[in-house]
Amino acid sequence: MALTSTWETIEVPVLEATVSLLESKNPGSPTTLDEIVEASGLERDEVNRTIGKLSQEHLVANDISAAGAGAIDWIVKGVTPKGLRAAGVWPSENAAAGAFLEALDQQIEEAPEGSSKKSALEQIKASAKNVTEGTLTAVFAAAVKAGTGL
Repeated sequence: MALTSTWETIEVPVLEATVSLLESKNPGSPTTLDEIVEASGLERDEVNRTIGKLSQEHLVANDISAAGAGAIDWIVKGVTPKGLRAAGVWPSENAAAGAFLEALDQQIEEAPEGSSKKSALEQIKASAKNVTEGTLTAVFAAAVKAGTGL
């Protein structure tokens, strides 16, 4: 039996609905399973299962169902950086490395010919190209985390 991917048809719409709901609320205010169901247009059971899966890496979610109630109910307090990238709200880590190299190219082009600034920028670019994109990505991810306090 072949498995069918549900990422684009279920997980991403649940992430997008969740991000939209959280952004429309006061900072720190959570959203509920029922709100996500309404915003996503998906079935409640489907959204319920999906929040459970996404709560591992993409959502900050808590099961608020009563003990022994049988049905799980969720409250979602936030979206992780991985979830924000998956929802298309944040750029991918690789995009940051590419944007950095593009910005360097622009600065090199605008720097006066033969200037120490142009030479320094060209050296930075040459050094950046000698490391893997993964290394640049790790550096940018660390800088973003430090700058945002995540």
